[in-house]
Amino acid sequence: MIRNTSRVVAQAVYWNKVTPFRRATICVLAILTCVGCGDYSVADQGHRVAPLVFSADTLASYQLSGDVFSSSENLGRPGSVVVAETRLYVRDSASPTSRSVLIFDRNTGRFLKSAVDQGEGPLEMNRLRSLDFKPGRDTGWLYDASQRKFQFFAGDSLTDQIVRLEDSGFVFGAVTVTGDSIASSGTYEAGRLAIHSPSGDFVRFLGPAPPGDPNIPVPVRNHAYQSWLETNSDGSRVVSAVWNSDRIEIFGSSGLLSLTQGPGLHEPQYTMHSDQEGNSWHSLDDETIIGYLSVDTTDEYIFALYCGRTMGWSRGTGTGVAWGDKVIVLDWDGVPHAILYIEDGATRIGISGDGTELYAIYRRPAPLILHYEVPEIG
Repeated sequence: MIRNTSRVVAQAVYWNKVTPFRRATICVLAILTCVGCGDYSVADQGHRVAPLVFSADTLASYQLSGDVFSSSENLGRPGSVVVAETRLYVRDSASPTSRSVLIFDRNTGRFLKSAVDQGEGPLEMNRLRSLDFKPGRDTGWLYDASQRKFQFFAGDSLTDQIVRLEDSGFVFGAVTVTGDSIASSGTYEAGRLAIHSPSGDFVRFLGPAPPGDPNIPVPVRNHAYQSWLETNSDGSRVVSAVWNSDRIEIFGSSGLLSLTQGPGLHEPQYTMHSDQEGNSWHSLDDETIIGYLSVDTTDEYIFALYCGRTMGWSRGTGTGVAWGDKVIVLDWDGVPHAILYIEDGATRIGISGDGTELYAIYRRPAPLILHYEVPEIG
């Protein structure tokens, strides 16, 4: 059984002893200067950075009140949500139309159409896993995990612009970055992210491997630290929000630029398994605290939905679905600025390109999308 809690507990004890002024000073000193905005094909420096830690009581807090954007009649099992310029795109694995993407009018909430048939044809997707739309845009890239296919979506339907990622491990999600390269998170044998060329060829790994016992294979650690990826509008920055920890990692072309931990200061607790053929994998312990469920961005801020409940709690709900009510707002240096409190039960969030509107997916007792107005973050 893998336990990586001693350093985190020590940090939490220290953090609780210092004054708010001192905490702010620590945050400033922990930020690394941004050192890589260029081509993602350049060599990774591979350096580690000191974590910037925070607790909830040091941040400005806002209680938001939501209104219903869309009710359950158009939704099945909604996943991620993208807030584009005029539309709202929802990934839905069990939609009433049996298609994978639902499209809504952002101004009225009216359901417009569904798109992307399920299957393995040229204009189909068998296992849609992630949507990469830059802030405020109505076009983006969709990733099909079963076919390792990254395909361009032009507002209403898939196009024939396809990139197939070279096999370097199972991919959790992929995003386009500067230079038309592709960054992805997955069960990689080294580093944290993988960088692919515009044609899908593997180029290199980016950033240091996740923490943990060095005897635990890196692919197992990367699986335990699986994350959601988003970028700023020009793809020069990638944010990785970790599911089984409260880590927010920010990458540039040179590697890991900043690491923020909070508000719970926890790491995944898991048991490693292996077989006689040399295969290794992990199972999460009930004590694991679920961290970030979703992340979305503007060019100014990162918005990350935090759970803070245990894996045992999630399993005990009978649904296996985790949810939360806290949206942590950080800037692109990894500095946390605020917590937005929304209705409990949110599973995914999306933010408008100007940062003024937030949409949250709910799946209990029936699927629902709520709309929130976001105050100015000071």
